[in-house]
This record gives sequence, structure tokens and C-alpha cells, in this order.
Amino acid sequence: MLTITIQELDEMLQKLRLPIREVIKKTEFEDCNNLFTLKDSEKITNPDEFQLIEEYTNALSHLCNAYQILDYLHRPVDEESTLFLNSHGNFECSFHTFHCGDGIEFYYYDEDYENYKWCSSRVEHDCEKYYIVGHRNVDMNSLRVRNRKR
Repeated sequence: MLTITIQELDEMLQKLRLPIREVIKKTEFEDCNNLFTLKDSEKITNPDEFQLIEEYTNALSHLCNAYQILDYLHRPVDEESTLFLNSHGNFECSFHTFHCGDGIEFYYYDEDYENYKWCSSRVEHDCEKYYIVGHRNVDMNSLRVRNRKR
């Protein structure tokens, strides 16, 4: 077992958040999703540099995902509520009506860990009912949910 705690890991990852954001910002990666907009990209003819662009594009894609997760996890919780099925057949709570593709943060009992935990996923519909991706067995009715500030 490792000797690092969850709090120590959290601190380490939060220290990485701003440098990752700086790389994403300087490369304008979020806007164009490739690195062929770099100042010298038009002059590149070296196969090794082409490989760098392609591999760094892949790495930056993963860094963008990591940054979004780190940013999300440190936004303060704005509100907690309970889901209910409204008259239109959608699940709703005090702060949102959920539709296909909507993100959701919910509290449920994880049988693998034998404990309650918060989890993030998204809501989808299978032509019969709404469900949470990766957690089809979780009953959405009366499910505890929360929202984070933007």
C-alpha cells in the first residue's frame, strides 16, 4: 500500500492544475484541438517534429480532460436536492430538469466499496426510461443530487 493520503494526492494534483491550464491556454488547444496552429508549424518538414505535434496533440487532449476534472472537483457545492419524476416524464430537482446528456452528480451506495459515495456521470434515456450512464441499477426517483458552482 502507498504511503500517500488522499489529501496529499489532492494537494499535489491541485498544484498541477494551473501549469496545465497555462499550457492549454498558450497553445490555444481548447479552441482548435490541434497544434498545427503553432507559430512555426508551417515550416515543419522534419518527421520527428511531425511526430511531436501528433503525440503532443494526444497528450494535450488528455491534459484538457485532466484539467476539467481537477477544476470540477474543486468548485464549491452550490446546492443539494432530491430528484423526482415531473409531469412531463423528466427527472427534476430544485435546481435542474434533467435531459439526455446532462451531467449529474449523485449520492448512492456503492456495493463494491460497501459504502456511500458521490459520483459524477450523465443522464441518458433508452426509449423507456431515464438512467445514469454506468449506473443503470441506481433508482433515480428520490436520488440525492448536487450542483457545483461554475
